[in-house]
Amino acid sequence: CAWHWPVPRLARESMLSACVQGGGFGRWSAAFCVHEGGDYFVRVDALAGGGIPHMLRVEVRRRRATLHVTLAAVRLDAPPFRLTNRLSVPLLISQQGVPGLMTHVPPGSGTPYILDAPSLPPLMCLRVPDLAGGGLVATVDLSRLGEQTRIELADGRSLWCLVQPEGVTRSLLLA
Repeated sequence: CAWHWPVPRLARESMLSACVQGGGFGRWSAAFCVHEGGDYFVRVDALAGGGIPHMLRVEVRRRRATLHVTLAAVRLDAPPFRLTNRLSVPLLISQQGVPGLMTHVPPGSGTPYILDAPSLPPLMCLRVPDLAGGGLVATVDLSRLGEQTRIELADGRSLWCLVQPEGVTRSLLLA
């Protein structure tokens, strides 16, 4: 695994990115904060589109004047988030503040998910491409467990969103 400072080292917040070398990988993860301790999950995508991404857990610990950054692989059966689409239409889901990166969730399926930008709040923008213009339907906060939201679609159908715990995973259920 390689790393780099995506912003100048003299910047106020120290950010770090990771890259898995070899095996068709080579894209950098989103930047994560290392100026104070914390745990993050980052995704490193394959160079070829459609490849299975690497999911990494990042632990940042400060010991005296030294920052210790530990990277470890995350099992796909225990991701930090899971997106489950029980609708009859596909959904496009993106993290608010991260333009251009969308996760496609086909009807009746689910997918493991890691925030595209771990330094931003876990706010997810939901889009239904079958609606005229594929417009924004709602924004859901993945940190608000147990909160159920009903959203009226333009065509009269309703969309229900629920964030619930499933072991160590937070699951966004859309029905």
